[in-house]
Amino acid sequence: RTQPLTLLKAIDGVDDEFEAYAEIYPPTNFVTALEHRHPELIAQHHCTALRRAVVDGEGHKLIAVDGSADELFDLAQDPVELDNLLTNDAPSPQPQLDAKLTQFADDITEAGTQQAAGEEIALDDEGLRQQLRALGYLE
Repeated sequence: RTQPLTLLKAIDGVDDEFEAYAEIYPPTNFVTALEHRHPELIAQHHCTALRRAVVDGEGHKLIAVDGSADELFDLAQDPVELDNLLTNDAPSPQPQLDAKLTQFADDITEAGTQQAAGEEIALDDEGLRQQLRALGYLE
């Protein structure tokens, strides 16, 4: 991707082809509260599981829980994610999405191993500064 994805472009429908990746780690304060009130819900809803999601350029979203495909949505047809395609018999793009999800996760892992904890980061890279600014770490 050469142009950055912006919310304004997405809202205006100008930027309709993109890929995205997300990792969601369990919120420990939420899990701790459940342990005291409803411990049975932790396993039932996979509350301690790592979740990863990928959206491809076609508008398909795959969500994996602890490395296993859990949900698949066609965002163009189902933008509020009500129809999990993994429960249907319809053909799905899951193998391609699995590959994209694995590639993103591998890239993130590799990037993380290249930066030692506590190591100083050079902020002379404009791309890095833009990413940190977008995340709210820089003004």
